[in-house]
Amino acid sequence: MCHDMIEIESMGVPAVPIISGRFEGDAIASSRAYGMPELEFVIVPRIYRNLSPEESLKNTEPAFDDLV
Repeated sequence: MCHDMIEIESMGVPAVPIISGRFEGDAIASSRAYGMPELEFVIVPRIYRNLSPEESLKNTEPAFDDLV
């Protein structure tokens, strides 16, 4: 995920990855490894993989202001 966001950022397009809390360390390590340690990301509490659309919204809504 961070690699993709770094590629987008390098094209001059702002990108903010959404990271579940338990992967924060991975996001920090990846952004450093791919040469953009200052990459901003937003943390949400749950992984989206198994969430319903309604649960996904509940997971994302509290992070909306940080995304903007």
